[in-house]
This record gives sequence, C-alpha cells and structure tokens, in this order.
Amino acid sequence: MSDWEEKAAPEFAIHDLYVHRPEPAQWGQALCFPLLDGSTPLLYRIGYVDFLRLGAGTRTPLRVREAADELWTLLEGQALFHWHDLRPSSPTRGQRQRMILAAPCLALVPFGVAFGVRVQGGTALLMRLATHPPGSHTGDRELDWPPSDDRPDA
Repeated sequence: MSDWEEKAAPEFAIHDLYVHRPEPAQWGQALCFPLLDGSTPLLYRIGYVDFLRLGAGTRTPLRVREAADELWTLLEGQALFHWHDLRPSSPTRGQRQRMILAAPCLALVPFGVAFGVRVQGGTALLMRLATHPPGSHTGDRELDWPPSDDRPDA
C-alpha cells in the first residue's frame, strides 16, 4: 500500500491512529483539499492552532500530550511521522508506528501517544490543531527520539 492511500484502523500498529489523504476538489480556479468536515469527528474542540515550516532534515521534539489530541496536516513537502503509544490502558501500549508521508496528508495523534515529525528532502509546511495549548497539562513532556530515527535516511 502506498503512503497516498488511506489506511483503515486495523492496519495500524497503534489503536485509534488515523491517517488520511484528502481528495482534491475544484473551487473555482483553485484546487481545494478539504481537511475536516462534520463527517470526520477527529477533535471535539480546537483550543490551539499553529503552522510550522521545517527545513530539510529538521525535526520536531518527540512529544507526548497527557490529555490533548492533536491533528497534524502536512501541507507541503515530505516527512517521517513517528508515533509511540504510551497510554497505560491501550491495547497497543508500547507499539511504534512510522510512516513517510507526502503532502497533502492529515494524521491524528491521540493523547498519550508520543509524536514527532522529521522532514525528508526539502522544506515541509505543517499545520497542527490541538484540543489544548502545548504545556497546558502537567503530564505533557518531551522524549528522546529512538537512535534508529537519528539517521537522515531512517
């Protein structure tokens, strides 16, 4: 299966993980990629939004959010997405999932799952929507990336 195809939940190593490639729609002279609508209940509220422009080879911290779900959208470029399930009651606790995705792409990060992005190739533009701002819960923390993900080609 290519990175462009949507994966159904049973194919993921992590419970509740969701990755989706939006289908383009014509909007006048523009090409539109609908990301969220009423039929895709991914976030119950939006309490934080930011944009990230990351250069070649750079990465975000590997973060775990105690009580905030995040929705990451890769708007331009290509990146390695890395998830690590740390939820105590999850049926997939301890599992990792890695995917190299190309824009446009949408990925849900459930609370309690560590997540980070590393750019593959040139610049990448990402948008993050979260139910709560970063650092709003005492259990929010950053982890070390696994040594296998320190290589530029990993």
